[in-house]
Amino acid sequence: MEEDSFKNRLLKRNIDIWIEKYRPEFLDEVVGNPFVINTLKSIITSGNMPNLLLAGAPGTGKTTSILCLASEMLGNQAKKAVSELNASDDRELIDDQVLKRILKICDLENIKYTDDGLDALTFIADGDLRKAVNCLQSTYAGLEVINKENVLHICDIPSPERIENLLKHCVNSEWKKAHDIAYSMIKEGHTPYDISLTSSNVLRRFNIGSEVYKLNFKIGAMACNTTPPG
Repeated sequence: MEEDSFKNRLLKRNIDIWIEKYRPEFLDEVVGNPFVINTLKSIITSGNMPNLLLAGAPGTGKTTSILCLASEMLGNQAKKAVSELNASDDRELIDDQVLKRILKICDLENIKYTDDGLDALTFIADGDLRKAVNCLQSTYAGLEVINKENVLHICDIPSPERIENLLKHCVNSEWKKAHDIAYSMIKEGHTPYDISLTSSNVLRRFNIGSEVYKLNFKIGAMACNTTPPG
């Protein structure tokens, strides 16, 4: 219901969805995967269209790259000639590439932002450009200013710093303190999945220690068993 309400507000205000508004139209505008982009450009140059299968993590430009390729090869007939298929693997865009696109949108939309707000967006995106832009638009539509507090609130993500403290307590075998942090986050409305997913991102980014990674499944199990009374 809340998602439908948000979409309806966008439609009533005649607001374009930024994922579509800022989707690249040419291969030169696509960020990341330069080898793939150069290969697609060579197809345009040769005019020889082979069978292609693009795979990658969400938001890394699979669909956009093919749409650009089709548009540059087929012109006005592209929409009639393209069928979209999606797959995924472990490849992701790096934070700098995601940040570059976010900054471009902020500049074009005259959005006020802070450094910690941009960091929060790239953290949440975790290499998914689509997610980054959606979170950016949701935060701007709801609270206008892109800062860390607003981004985490609108996107309903547990604080990375609290997750980091939870992990450090686990490393030190301070299970009661770790449990209390997990309990408080669940009481605030975060799900065990939210906690486990955010902890995975924290482990990869904050370099707390390789031994901590082994505790991630324990954290997920602990969170699943940490349900507020009532």
